[in-house]
Formats: sequence, C-alpha cells, structure tokens
Amino acid sequence: MRKLRLTLLFAIFLLPSLLQAETVLRSSDVVVVNEGQTVVEDLYAKGRSVNISGTVLGDFLAIGGQVTVNGSIESDLMALAGVAQIHGPIKDDLRLLAGEVVIGDAVGGDIFVFGGVLNILSTAEVKGDVFFFGGEASIHGPVGGSIMGTYDSLHIDSSVGGNVDVKVSQSLTLSAQAKLGGNLSYSSNTDLHREPSTEIKGDVVANTNDYSSVPIQELTLIFILLFGTLVMYLLFRSDVDTFASHSCRYYKSSLLVGVAVTLLAPVVIIILLYTILGSLLGLLLVSVYLVCLMTACLIVPAMVGFMLHRLFERKAKPSLTSLLIGSLFIGIILLIPSFGILFFVVAATCAVGSISILFYKKVLE
Repeated sequence: MRKLRLTLLFAIFLLPSLLQAETVLRSSDVVVVNEGQTVVEDLYAKGRSVNISGTVLGDFLAIGGQVTVNGSIESDLMALAGVAQIHGPIKDDLRLLAGEVVIGDAVGGDIFVFGGVLNILSTAEVKGDVFFFGGEASIHGPVGGSIMGTYDSLHIDSSVGGNVDVKVSQSLTLSAQAKLGGNLSYSSNTDLHREPSTEIKGDVVANTNDYSSVPIQELTLIFILLFGTLVMYLLFRSDVDTFASHSCRYYKSSLLVGVAVTLLAPVVIIILLYTILGSLLGLLLVSVYLVCLMTACLIVPAMVGFMLHRLFERKAKPSLTSLLIGSLFIGIILLIPSFGILFFVVAATCAVGSISILFYKKVLE
C-alpha cells in the first residue's frame, strides 16, 4: 500500500503539466526572467542556469543545474535541478527533484521534494503539507499542514499545524521552538531527541523496532525517468510519438535490432578506441551510443502507454493520455523486484532498436 501511495505521488507531480496547452518555452545555457517582466502563460525553461526574478502567472517547469526563483510564481512550480533556491512566493504547489533545496518564502500549497537536502528557512511559510523523500531536512518555517515522508535525518524548529508521520533512519530532533498541533508518529532505529519545552498536542507513537528503509534511490531513479520523459515529450513531441508508434507496431524487428545494437556497439567502440585512426570515431560512437540508450529509456513510458492505450482503443495514437498511462504503469512495474527491471530492460532494448531503424532510414534518405 505504501509503494502504491508513493507511485501516486508521481501522478500528482506529472498531471498538472499534462493538462496544460498554452506554454512559453525557453531553452538556453542561461534562462532569465528579469525583475519587472511577466510571463502570462505557463513557462517551461531548460538551461544550465535558470533564474526567475519576474512574475510567472501560470505554472513554471524548469530543468537545470541551478534553478533560482526570486520572483513570484502564481501557480505550481516543478523543477529538476542540482540546486534549487526558492526565495520568492509560490502561490500553489511546489514539486522538486533536486540535490539541494532551499525554500525561503511562502508556499501556498503542498511541497513535494525528492532530494538530498531540504532546508525550509524561518522566512518561509508553508500553507499545506510537506512531503520529503531523501536525506537531511531542516524545517525552521511554520507548516500549516502535516509533515510526511522518509528521511535520513529530520530537524523541526517551527510550528506544525497537522501531524508528523515520518520514517527516519538516523535522527529525529524537535527543538524548543517546535509546536505540533497533531500527532507525532515515527519509525526509527534511534531515539527521539526532544527538548523539554517542545509542545505536542496529540499523541506520540514510536515504532523504534519497526523501521524498514524505503528504497529511496530506486524511487528517485523512477522519478527522474518519469520527469525526464515529460520534459522530452514537451520539447520533442513529434519525435517521441514517432519512436513510440514505431516500437509498438514493429516490436519484433525493433527488439532484434535493439539486442544487436546493445551488444555489438560496445565491441565496435572498444576496437576503435584501441586503434589510433579510429579513436576519434570511437569517442563519437560512445557519445551516440549513450545518447541512444538515454533516449530509449525516456521513450519507454510513452511506448508502453501507447501499447496499453491500443488495447482499449485500436485506433489510438500517441498522446498525452497514453504518456500518463505509461508513466503510471512503469512507476508501478519498477517497484516489483527483478521482474520490474527485466520488463524495463526489454522495453528499452526495443526502443533502442526502433531508434536505430528510424535513424538508419533517415540517413538513407
């Protein structure tokens, strides 16, 4: 049941973007919305550095090494980033997959974070719930809802209007400023560190012998896959539709070619790298091979979703609906030990074959 709930979080993350039609797309090494500028539609941004100092009236989706928000986001913010610095108000939900997250302003909805470090500053205020799955988290700003998730360590130094229901592998600390309006339920292998002046209005339930770690790394990889598929679909929709459609209609030939390419390409690359004249070509093939594998992995949800959609509607075409279906299906399948990985490898191999066939046909043209 818990794995199902975690999988549904993926749908919560993806669904708002999939339902939007009008967007502004900006892709560059550095993407900037300056102070005083206003983006009236949804904004999708991709770059090494993404900096928003103006106002975005719709949703904001970003992918980048550094994502910084000093302006105002009037709807949802969704980002895949190495570091995410949020120092402007977010009127609705905040959904992040990042190595490090710092939140220093108001969030009008819920916060969903998969990442290494989460720091909610005292200048921040969260109206909704906080969901965190990852490493260390420090919460110094007030939270109107509940705090849930799985943590390496959690430090609460503020008021929490709802419950705290968490799994902690290392340490759970409640400071003197912590005020919990609901229950505290935690599973941990260590004792709770609680100051005498900490206020807890509800019950305290400790399951110190019932802690079992959730596969956070696996869940994070799934989340990256699904988020990457969404971004790729937004940027290269026609190409993704073509690959998915070809993989489903010609899955036998695609699978055979995919197996051949996956097994033989590394052999050819190694031979070329050991020759003086072929070393440059070998390096080029390494890049092409890795891009092909990565693209194939990102296509899998769209391909599987299209195949499932056709089971119920024979004349179905690749679409946002089939992408959502495939994303949910892959998210659930990958949580099944052994079988999930095997299924994904076979599907990705089929996608590799489809990419190779279509690329070959394109070259011949």
